[in-house]
Order: sequence, then C-alpha cells, then structure tokens
Amino acid sequence: IHVANPGILGNIFPMLGINKIRLVTGNIHAKLLYLPPGGGCGWFRPLSGLALSSQVQGHIIRTYPHHQLNQNTIVLIKRSSKRWLAQHEQIVTFLQQSAKNLNMSFWVFNDRPAPPFEMTKTKFYSAKLVVAPHGAGLSNVIMTKPGASVIEVLCNPRPNSCYYSTMQTLGHMYVGLLANKGPCGPMTINLDYFKQLVRKVLTRF
Repeated sequence: IHVANPGILGNIFPMLGINKIRLVTGNIHAKLLYLPPGGGCGWFRPLSGLALSSQVQGHIIRTYPHHQLNQNTIVLIKRSSKRWLAQHEQIVTFLQQSAKNLNMSFWVFNDRPAPPFEMTKTKFYSAKLVVAPHGAGLSNVIMTKPGASVIEVLCNPRPNSCYYSTMQTLGHMYVGLLANKGPCGPMTINLDYFKQLVRKVLTRF
C-alpha cells in the first residue's frame, strides 16, 4: 500500500486490521497497480467515507472501556501556523467554563506537538462539540459519533466549504463561522456572536 506519509497513516491502518509492514513510500515499480478513487483535500466519497468511519469507530468501541467513550467532551483544535485563531486563549476560557457549567469535559487538540494517538481517538469519539479553524485537524471527526456538532471558523474572503459535505455525510451538525475580514492567519472572530452560537448549539443536547 503506497502512502505519502506512513507516520500519520500508520496509526489508521492497524485500526482497519491492516499491518503497517504493508505500507511503502517513495518511488516504487509495480507490476500491477490498483488505484481507488480519491478526492480533494478535506473531501471524501460518501460510501467510502462512511465505511472508513464505521470501521474506525468500531475499533474504538472494541478497544476502550465504555466510561471513556461517553459523548460529553468539548474539543478545541489549535493550529500553530496558518489559519490559527488569534483569540485562542479567550476561546479556551469560555469553552472551559461552558463545559464546567454542563458537567462536561474540555480538551485542546494541539497540533504542535500532536497528542498521543490513543488520546486523540477517545477524545474525538466522545466529542459533543468540536470547534476548529479550517484545517486538516478536522479530519479526526471520522472518529466522532454521529449527532455531534462542529463549528468551523472559515477564512474571509476565501472560505473553503469542503468539510461541510464531510460533516453532513458523517451525521454531524455543522456551522461554518466566517472570520472577520483579513488574512487567513491569524483569524479573528466576533467573540460575542461565537459565545451565543456555542450556547445555542450546546442547549440542543
């Protein structure tokens, strides 16, 4: 199985029952090549995406005790380079308090350094709400149970709606929040509106 980054995908394939020793990278010569259909960054085909999500979540359910998998976590994704949230600390403070008020837990997925994959699996699986700037970290929602909510902060004036269709396919409620006009990193948002939005999303549970 040829992959561009065996380090990242090396965590996924064992969840599918595929041994990592089958992964190869770099330039290779193949006598017979099978090329499955793919998609652009952030997009996946509905049937294959649902099949992948089902396999991954099934692995999590079989691996971890039930008390670790209750859907009671607010997850905030922190990006360290482009498209990062300038008001990250204020957002952390608000989401921490919101989680406390509702007897939920709060967790920050920091991309530098990335947390252990074992923790990533359980935290995203148990997420009721995921808040994130647009970026690859949102791909982790394939591990999140259907019915969760996702608030994605999008660049202004060049939003990318690829994760909208992904969330719809996975059965998550999706809200795209357009950042204030300006460069795509750092991004700023209307904090008052964001807080109202979070409260409204959390009260739907």
